[in-house]
Amino acid sequence: MYFLQQLKKAKLPARLMVQFYTAIMESILSSSITVWYAGATAKDRYRLQGVVRSAEKVIGCSLPSLHDLYVSRTVRRAGRFTADPAHPASSLFIPLLSGRRFRSIRTRTSRHKNSFFPSPQPKKKAGPTFINKFFFLSPVSDGNSIKMFMRGRPITMFIPSDVENYEDVRIELPSERLKLEWVYGYRGRDCRANVYLLPTGEIVYFIASVVVLFNYEERTQRHYLGHTDCIKCLAIHPDKIRIATGQIAGVDKDGRALQPHVRVWDSVSLSTLQVIGLGTFERGVGSLAFSKDSGQHLTVIDDCNDHMLTVWNWQKKSKIAEIKTTNEVVLSVEFHPTDPNTIVTYGKSHIFFWTWNGNSLVRKQGIFGKYEKPKFVQCLVFLRTGDILTGDSGGVLLVWTRSSITHQVKGHEGSVFCMCEMRSGTLLTGGGKDRKIILWDHELRADREIEVPDQYGAIRALSEGKGEEFLVGTSRNFILRGTFNDGFLVEVQGHTDELWGLATHPSKQLFLTCAQDQLVCLWNSTDHTLQWSRALDVSLRELLTRIGSRWH
Repeated sequence: MYFLQQLKKAKLPARLMVQFYTAIMESILSSSITVWYAGATAKDRYRLQGVVRSAEKVIGCSLPSLHDLYVSRTVRRAGRFTADPAHPASSLFIPLLSGRRFRSIRTRTSRHKNSFFPSPQPKKKAGPTFINKFFFLSPVSDGNSIKMFMRGRPITMFIPSDVENYEDVRIELPSERLKLEWVYGYRGRDCRANVYLLPTGEIVYFIASVVVLFNYEERTQRHYLGHTDCIKCLAIHPDKIRIATGQIAGVDKDGRALQPHVRVWDSVSLSTLQVIGLGTFERGVGSLAFSKDSGQHLTVIDDCNDHMLTVWNWQKKSKIAEIKTTNEVVLSVEFHPTDPNTIVTYGKSHIFFWTWNGNSLVRKQGIFGKYEKPKFVQCLVFLRTGDILTGDSGGVLLVWTRSSITHQVKGHEGSVFCMCEMRSGTLLTGGGKDRKIILWDHELRADREIEVPDQYGAIRALSEGKGEEFLVGTSRNFILRGTFNDGFLVEVQGHTDELWGLATHPSKQLFLTCAQDQLVCLWNSTDHTLQWSRALDVSLRELLTRIGSRWH
């Protein structure tokens, strides 16, 4: 990548840079790709595809994705096998007597079955027999499955056991279009500070590429659908109406790269006001925040290796300042509420105080001095005195004046994961390991506490609700509404891992779901409530088999 960047600096034509990429970088990335790609994890594929995306940014044109290279080379390789009867692998491409399916290979392990060799899949009616579904095998080698492509990525769909031939039941897509009615679930497991109460009485949060505005009293939802891939962060404008959300890089339905960006939108009309950062951010938007005075400026952390910090005039769509923060993890960024020229970033073993002046950003590192440096600074709030209060992975609350610590308070057993200042000036903190929410008075003395039940998971987000209520987002993807006196009510819940099975009731407004979390859930599609859920100590394959069977 370094040499490609040097060629860009030398103003070499794009055509020559593509030749360099194909000859050097692509040859390394695609070496033996037919062997390892099918068995690679989604995370590994995404990271490798990130190299391709980076090269596209440097060159300024689209390049073949790793998935496209895998498909083309697998087809070419399988073609050589079928054309040569003497090849040792040619016997693996023999059709069954029906002529509709390939014979599955005989092996005790799944290593070959998860390569491009066939399981008993239907053959195409026309064209070479090796251009088939077996290039994207399902882990279930003794059953029938098909592949559907969603945003360029292959998804395994299991054919019901009572269907003998998929071609007999296959129909064309209907002309009608679906409209989103309800979103089940919330993304709390790997996100933070993403649950807020709006003046409209709606809770705003996100899951996948959808921002949900949920009125829990009227049991209604509205949805902002402007994003093209998964949302990772959310910020509320000082006017409590405009909202900024940032997404990761992704691919569209044709497999083309989608650039990470920030969208600023109106929570009343759900209209997009501005899209910023296209072509600027590398992997995704890790954190963002509005300036606390007028909300005219927006600061963003790019989730790349250098964790670039940028400051934008979002209404003019102009980038004002940009600087590298650190190679360590940066968890969040905030504008100081009383000093608009001060920005604070924090994360792994650091807190930085940035002085912003025009297009320059100057860093000053927080000094821990005699206090133990934590592994992570997890959260912060700005006190009314002008000081900054941080919570860290050691469960300690530290009070900062400028860039030095004045004193500390032991807060939680385990991490202090989130904080929230209440209208009264008191403070709420949420613990990770102890799952406690503690109310602190103006002198940072613990006043009251309540523990979130274990089945909801650790606390990931905390914000003020109506009256004495507060909202809690958890690591098991629950949103809770509670008070210290009355405990918690579940407002939103969903699965905690990828959803892989769904079955609707033939006559009732009910449906079942199952996921990698080994939970089976029964939902009521009329009032959008969970009827029951069961944790089953079985594999995903068994769950899919059960969820796909008939209702009794």
